[in-house]
Amino acid sequence: SKDKINKMDIFDMVKQGWNQAATSYRNTKDESICSLPIFDQWVSLVQQSKSREDKSTNIAVELGCGSGYPVAEHLSLRFSSSLIKYHGVDISEAQIDMARIDYPSSSFEVKEMLEYCRCSLDESLCGAMCLSSLFHLPRAKHTELFTHLRRCLKKGAPLLFSVTDKAYEGYADDWLGASQMYWSTFSPAWYELTLQELGFELLTKFKEVKTFLSAPETMWYMLFRTPDDDPVSFSS
Repeated sequence: SKDKINKMDIFDMVKQGWNQAATSYRNTKDESICSLPIFDQWVSLVQQSKSREDKSTNIAVELGCGSGYPVAEHLSLRFSSSLIKYHGVDISEAQIDMARIDYPSSSFEVKEMLEYCRCSLDESLCGAMCLSSLFHLPRAKHTELFTHLRRCLKKGAPLLFSVTDKAYEGYADDWLGASQMYWSTFSPAWYELTLQELGFELLTKFKEVKTFLSAPETMWYMLFRTPDDDPVSFSS
């Protein structure tokens, strides 16, 4: 199967797969992610890292936002009274079309996540999240993705992402209506070590076991942030 993967354009496979699976996948989702404490912690850190001077950097991006449900709706409400703007990015035109219909006041963009990060300016984001989407990017590109995020995120800005509990690379035929779908991930320990080597600080991690497509699925949520270089004030 590896030979078959290497001969195909993986990005096209993933894009086509999500275009085909968009509606079916949307129907498997619920809002439980938005009630996790680690999600709330990410929101709080985003609000802390926003700028009152340069509002153009008050962007919190969701990489692999899918149809926008449930995160876009939730964050649009959470950020409505602040200066922060939610921006959803996804490789799938079908999913972004759904998101724009359901959440017309939110900002969405059709773009592959690594390409989005390559094009982003230094310290231009006050937060980033990547939920159930990182493992559709070839894992050989994961260090590059996080290297760009380290550059794009402002000082003290949070990064939340989810990975499965075991390293894996492969694909499946006929998955949720997609003719093919591809997954690629390292172990949770690899992400913990690699991000710390890149200069991120690990704040917390959370293991969740849920049922997905009638089978148990173990997911690790990891919350990191970039270092905050502001000197500590000891004044009372």
